[in-house]
Amino acid sequence: MLGRKGAKSAGVSAIAGKTLLTDYLRTTIFNDLLQGPAFALGPDGVSMFISVHDPLTIKNLESDPLIKSITVKEDPYIIWSVAASDNAFHSNLKKLNSSRLMDEASRLINGWDQGFGQIVGGSLKDSTSQFHFWFPNSLEPWYNDRITLIGDAIHPMPPTGGLGASTAIIDAVNLAEHLEQEKNPSTAFSKYQSLMLDYAPGFVDEARRPLLWQKRFSNNFIRKLAMSLFLPSVNTLIQVRNRLKKGRF
Repeated sequence: MLGRKGAKSAGVSAIAGKTLLTDYLRTTIFNDLLQGPAFALGPDGVSMFISVHDPLTIKNLESDPLIKSITVKEDPYIIWSVAASDNAFHSNLKKLNSSRLMDEASRLINGWDQGFGQIVGGSLKDSTSQFHFWFPNSLEPWYNDRITLIGDAIHPMPPTGGLGASTAIIDAVNLAEHLEQEKNPSTAFSKYQSLMLDYAPGFVDEARRPLLWQKRFSNNFIRKLAMSLFLPSVNTLIQVRNRLKKGRF
């Protein structure tokens, strides 16, 4: 069994939790947050990722037999995480229990719109945890032997791109196909590595971008400049583009 150091610290940690999407929350948080994954940037480089899981909004849920057969009827919920540079946290996150982690996350977003605070404050008991962000040192072929343990170090995926789960599925499918097609496991691993190195770097780079913006916005001058000029301009351009598509001009 082979192990190696394949990742380096990104200098960022996060606190994550799960909150039930109640009717009250639906009426108090921004509607845009219910449309898909959201990434919010606040002062001092603090960011928040929000993803809504609501089976009732999945299209064709009842009409597609396959989807209907594998979908577990769950109450709608929100997965959230609050991320910041390691030195922004008042305590060693590994030593905090779920309740204290929730308090620390609430402290970091104190002063944000109350909707964000309600998401964190409504977390299910004992659902809050912490994790550290890792990046690969380099994406390069790795040695395999009679027994090979494949872990996240082959290309660590920070959660900021929303690509971690889908990339893991792609990795698993590609590996399974090569193991089925090749009699020699070493040949299968070699071909799998070559294929993985074609697509994984792009996914990692895409996941890295929100962290780069988070680092830039830790500078309050840059953040205020972006909030007052750049982002409103981008928002206006998006609105114009959408109106052109709908033929409203």
